[in-house]
Amino acid sequence: MKRTATAKSPIAPRWPLVGLRCGGGIALAACLAFLASGASGQVVVTTLGGGPVTPGGPAAGFRDGDTLQNSQFNFPAGCALDPAGNLYIADQNNHAIRKLTLAANRCVTIITNLNAPAAIVVDAATNLYVADQGSGRVIEFDRFAFPVFTWSGLPGLTAIALDAQTNLYVTQLNGAVSELSPGVSAPRLITSGLNQPQGIAVLDSGLLAVSDTGNHYLRVIDPATGATLHFIGSTTNAAGGFLDGPAERAKFNQPHKLARAPNGSLVVADRLNHRVRLVGLDNIVTTIYGIDPSDWASNFPGWEDGDAQFAEAREPVGVAVGADGTVYATEVYYDLVRQATGAGIGPTGSTGGTNVTVAPPAFAPNSGYYPLGQAIFVTNPNTNTFFNNRVFYTTDGSEPTTNSAEVILSGAHGVIAWRETARDLTSLNVKAFSGLNASATTRGQPAATNHVGVTRDVSAGVGATIVLPVTVELLPNQTLQSLQFTARLTPLTNATGRVAPPLAFPVTTLPMTADDFLPVIPASTNLPSGVFQTNGASALLALSYVGTNANFVVRNFAVAAMLALPIPVNAIPGDAYSLSFGQVSGASDGQHGFVALTNLPPTQIVVATNAGYLVGDSAPGGFYNAENPGASGGFGDGKLDNRDVNNAFYASLGIHVPYPFSDAFDAMDAFPEDSAGAAGGDFRIRFLDWQIILQRSLGLKTNNWVRQWSTNGFRVALPASGPVTVGGTPLLSADSITGGLTGQVVTPQARIVGPALGSVQPGSRVQAPIAISVGSGASLAGLQFRAVIEPVGGAPAIAEPIHFDAAPNLPSPLQLGGLPPNQTSAAWSLLLSPFNPALKGSVLLGQLSFTVPATATAGQSYTIRFENADGAPDDHTDYTIGTQTGSVVVGAPATEPLQAVAGFRVNWYAAAGAHYVVESTADLGGAWTVEAPDIAGYGRNQEYLDFSVTTNVKFYRVRLKP
Repeated sequence: MKRTATAKSPIAPRWPLVGLRCGGGIALAACLAFLASGASGQVVVTTLGGGPVTPGGPAAGFRDGDTLQNSQFNFPAGCALDPAGNLYIADQNNHAIRKLTLAANRCVTIITNLNAPAAIVVDAATNLYVADQGSGRVIEFDRFAFPVFTWSGLPGLTAIALDAQTNLYVTQLNGAVSELSPGVSAPRLITSGLNQPQGIAVLDSGLLAVSDTGNHYLRVIDPATGATLHFIGSTTNAAGGFLDGPAERAKFNQPHKLARAPNGSLVVADRLNHRVRLVGLDNIVTTIYGIDPSDWASNFPGWEDGDAQFAEAREPVGVAVGADGTVYATEVYYDLVRQATGAGIGPTGSTGGTNVTVAPPAFAPNSGYYPLGQAIFVTNPNTNTFFNNRVFYTTDGSEPTTNSAEVILSGAHGVIAWRETARDLTSLNVKAFSGLNASATTRGQPAATNHVGVTRDVSAGVGATIVLPVTVELLPNQTLQSLQFTARLTPLTNATGRVAPPLAFPVTTLPMTADDFLPVIPASTNLPSGVFQTNGASALLALSYVGTNANFVVRNFAVAAMLALPIPVNAIPGDAYSLSFGQVSGASDGQHGFVALTNLPPTQIVVATNAGYLVGDSAPGGFYNAENPGASGGFGDGKLDNRDVNNAFYASLGIHVPYPFSDAFDAMDAFPEDSAGAAGGDFRIRFLDWQIILQRSLGLKTNNWVRQWSTNGFRVALPASGPVTVGGTPLLSADSITGGLTGQVVTPQARIVGPALGSVQPGSRVQAPIAISVGSGASLAGLQFRAVIEPVGGAPAIAEPIHFDAAPNLPSPLQLGGLPPNQTSAAWSLLLSPFNPALKGSVLLGQLSFTVPATATAGQSYTIRFENADGAPDDHTDYTIGTQTGSVVVGAPATEPLQAVAGFRVNWYAAAGAHYVVESTADLGGAWTVEAPDIAGYGRNQEYLDFSVTTNVKFYRVRLKP
């Protein structure tokens, strides 16, 4: 018997139409005329399958085939759609999973021998996850319906949901809500104490909507904490009831399965209200289909198709929503599968309920340049609905989408950790989303005044030297081309009456370059002229950029000066200093153009010991200083990953190196490793540093350490296990100040050798062999270098990028991108690309290829030198790698470079704030040659390494720079 239907009539079960329900005594003909007039709602309900197949036959059964004509089910419970639009049914009392190919009107059984499956979900790869209630298991099946994984020990399963990361969430009759992670057999309990929950769905916000069925309402639960954030439905509806309207007043009666719609709204199978309901994005509950039982027709009460004003439902328990917004439902009274179209909840449909207006979020501060980092406090005004708690932002001026970074909200509030050193808040855009609806974009604003100063308070360790950027912000369309100001550091008195000790070393200024670890917008490439004075306990630094020769210019915002401020070693936790700015003035044209400037409020610097940092953890890079947990600046995130390895790798090759006294530098300085007796590091970032960080980030080394500053300005090391925490008893310091000038002869274990090539022609492509010579008894498993080609004798600069190709018998090296055209790099990691077997003797590393400029002339030449050369035989043996500069001569014979046979390392204690010159001579009675013209001191041992030593005698001296 075939079902028949019209758009405005009920559909008879599988035999000819026998009559229509028309209430109030209206004649059949009049009723038919009314139905034909087109007075109907948008939603149209159709039966897809199930129910009796013969007159008087049972509704329940187990039949495949033509879905509409033949299919039968026995308590069809949960349902789900795959990416192709096929519908899967957890046929609970048939202990099977059924598949409905909707386009072909076919029903087939794909999985049997289950034990009362209650629910099912399908992932993007068409893997099936079945909540098997009778066995207490969740079973994963691949797309061929082959079981591949099982989670056990979950009695009374009722519902299942899947998030974008393929984490599963399940409900149980015992009131538990749990999370199941891929490949992890043990469930994680999220919360308990619910009353026979029967439905669960993952909202766009990542929160969980759960049917608290026995209590007749829905909960919105934070899966991270298990806290209930919202209720949907009246919480005083103890006996169950029906009422559409605002979510806090709506009534449900044993709500069962839930499904998220494409527009972000929520569909509810409201079982004992005999309706399929919608929680719209406006937080209004409406009915998709199902009418009051008192209006049911007499043939099959509770089963009637057609428009929503007539369509009946009876005990719906399962729901799913297609990509176009079509709603599919299972009803267990007649064992039916139903379909409802026109609900307006597809990706381009309405929002459900009344129109939704999403209010834009606010944030504060909403203007400013904060290279030191800043907490941006976000307020989301859309708190009247659990759908409207998603806020996204961008920091580059682009328009936020739901693929942008998200503000993690607690109620109506959240925080953005601003860590942009080269942008101000005019690049911050924030937007609220409600499903597919979005607010206007809230944008950061330019400065409202012209001002100079440090933007926020900071914390610092005892003896640390912290970096502070002095920023300038201007009103739009204003320019500053000269500036002067004073920065005064004043010790403060704490609550116990103690006064912080005065500085022992001066505050100095630091250079700012595009290759800094955290590049800022510098007002000038020159250092300002400065005078440092002390007056009792206070210290004053006067800085100026005078005249146009200072190359100083600010438009909108910039860093006027980068200060290095040494915290006294006799400070203690709780000491504090005030950094205030005064005498601020400047000129718009570097002469007499007036610019009104004010200074920011004083910055407070608080001394602490718990500003610890995980060794190796430098990303994300907020700023150079380790700060108290929760500070918006600082660096690192408490874990080691690929970004941390990249930072140390670049720094080891001399690219994006932090200031060598800074905490960020020390975090990258992982070798020698820390121990129970001493903090590690050797004040250099080299090959073995990033090797150690790489192995720790991959879990191959588990000896993680946290460093921090402690009493008397010593660095201490604390073992780190599990999540990084800071505290405990400080260990011994590794800092051993040796006092005056010392030195030692250094014989490298291996030497990279450049070529000696002659008679090359202008415009030709040169293949320059690069070799390494490994000393007797040594071997090399890992290596790195940066090759630099420089013109000599007026030769034109290299314009086309140079390239290094490893020898065929060696593994391909790691290489840096973004270097100047005359530079390239190569690195063979001990872990990722080691030399196997290890290199011994003389070995060809590869070819350095470059194009000689066509304008080069005979007699001109190029040197090939090697920077940051380093390597090791293993991860615990420190090698010194020497280099021999190569040469390439245009149109003339090659010249053999002078080979150094050893090097010399000069060590001395370099006071913080002082600058030093290293000089050498072959005759103590003769002239001295400058080896290094300016080496800054930071209150630690400093070294200079010279590999130009030949067989001749050479003497060294270190003196203070005038």
